Order: sequence, then C-alpha cells, then structure tokens
Amino acid sequence: MKIGNRNISNTDKTFVIAEVGSNCKGDLILAKEHIGAAHNAGADAVKFQSLNMGKLYLNPSDNVKSLFKKIDLEESMHQDLKDYADEIGITFFSSPTYLDAVDLLDNIGIPLFKIASAQVGTFPRLVEKVAKIQKPTIFSTGLSDYERLAQTIKIFEKNKNKDYAILHCNSIYPTPYHKVFLDRMNLYKQMFDCPVGFSDHTDGIAVVLAAVALKANIIEKHFKLDGIKNTPDALFSIGFDRFSEMVSSIRAIEQACESSPRNSIEDVEREFLIDISYKLILKNTKKKGEKLSLDDFDYLRHSDGIDASLDEFIVENFCIVHDMSSGVVMNWSDLRGME
Repeated sequence: MKIGNRNISNTDKTFVIAEVGSNCKGDLILAKEHIGAAHNAGADAVKFQSLNMGKLYLNPSDNVKSLFKKIDLEESMHQDLKDYADEIGITFFSSPTYLDAVDLLDNIGIPLFKIASAQVGTFPRLVEKVAKIQKPTIFSTGLSDYERLAQTIKIFEKNKNKDYAILHCNSIYPTPYHKVFLDRMNLYKQMFDCPVGFSDHTDGIAVVLAAVALKANIIEKHFKLDGIKNTPDALFSIGFDRFSEMVSSIRAIEQACESSPRNSIEDVEREFLIDISYKLILKNTKKKGEKLSLDDFDYLRHSDGIDASLDEFIVENFCIVHDMSSGVVMNWSDLRGME
C-alpha cells in the first residue's frame, strides 16, 4: 500500500496520523491551527471527520442538533484545509460519513480515504462508492466484528481495490487497558494479508508504543491544541508535547526493532569485551620445560596476555619455555609446543 510517496509496509516507517476530529469545533481557523501543530509535532497526516447533520439524520433530536452545532465541518472548508496542509507538507484526509462526502473528498484530491467503524459493515453503499474510486483506504474496526469487516473487504475485492489497511480500535472512550486486546491487530494481518495498525482511544501513549513494537504499520491518535476542552474527542486526545513525545518514541522503537543476524558483535561491543576479558595468570612457580595443569592458572581481567578460554588448549599442547614466577601474565612467548 502506498499513501502519496510513502510506502506502508513492515520495512517502512510507521505512518502517524493526528486525528483532529471534533477538536477543531467546526472552525476553519482552529482547524488550520491544528493542522500546523500536528505537522510540527511530527505527524505524517492529519485527519478530520466530514460531518453534516442534514445529510446524516432524519428528524434529529435536540441533543443531536446541539452536538452538531459544535462539530459540523462545513463542506466549503475542506478545500481550504487540504490546500493549507499541502502548503506546509502534511497529508490531509477525512472520513466521509454520508454519500456526498465521498464525492467532496475525491474532488478536492485527497490521497486516501478512512472509513470509520460506524460505517464499516453498516453502510455498504458508502463503502462501495469509496472502493470504486480506487484510492488507498483505511478501515477502523471499533464497531465491527469479523463478519462485518469481512463484508467490507469483499466489497473492495469485488471492485478490484486491494489498496487497503485495517486499524484495530476500540469504540470505548477512553478505552481501559484491559479492553484493548492489541493482539487483534496482527490477527487482521493474518486474516486479510494487508497492512495493519492501531487507532488509539486509551489514555496516554503506552499502548501506541506497544502497537509499534508489534509492527503496526499505521498509528492514529486523537490530537488537540492545548486548552481545547468540551469537545467529544477532547477527553481521549493528547496535546502537542505528548504527541511530539509519542512520535519521537515511535521512531526510536522502529530503530530498536530493526532485525540483524548475530553473526558477530558490534565494534563497540568488541572493544568493551577486550577491556573485560579474563586472561591466564600463572598461579604457581614453574620451571623451564614443565607442563601446565588447570590448577596452575588464575583467571583475572587484564589488557594483555592469553585469553582464559584457551586454558585447556594450552594445557594439552604447550609447556613452559623458561622459568616463571607466580602472579605473572602468561603470553605466547612463554610457551612452546610439546613434542
């Protein structure tokens, strides 16, 4: 799978998404501030939710009306946000929640789609519309069991679109650690043979880092500017400093998890090994021509001399070439081969 110029695979860097969601409060200026901050915090992409109450609800309740006044993202904003993200060098995309939003997002040229778990398995017409566009697509699984997820994958396969990834997530806000079940992430990889990742709703960044260590290809974490409160997503979002720490930690884990055969030790390790190596120290006074036994040796660390690992070889094959006092470091010049 490829997003823009970024390959998504086990041998490439984790693709990190800052999920802004409702934290921009439907405000264009605040949304742009989130995009800039996410870029500066190290995110590869910034994601929004394309919400429009009039195209989502029939006869919405007063509570729904009150909520959507805070979170609706006007369709006219999408192009401005995409242009601004392109300008500063971060990928912009959004989750379509109604059919017209698919066309809207495609027309402004987003490089990928994200189908949220609320649509996976429940809105096959939207899934099919996205699949036919033939762009990379990320699925979230929070509200989907295996059967619903498989149905969504079948729609993509039917439309000959195999450019998709699956994010394990939990639709519990915030998610307690014992409800994460992070092993599902790699189960999806086994089941569907595609890139996988984790969309995190837990407190902090610990589970994100565990997911990266388990070879998550994509990480999504809710992001907010400092001071943002009273939005549906604020409770399980992290601010700039924490997000920056998360990205730095992800990059460190990627380096630590690189594989390499242990055919030899590193040069720095070899230098350390030399410094702490045990050498053969003559414990007993010996005469010229005498044979040696293991009882004739002490084993002490020293920069010079014969390595202690050769003691049996020395005993079996060599004798003393000249008189020697106890307590001296043994060198090859002190020995000759036995006839």
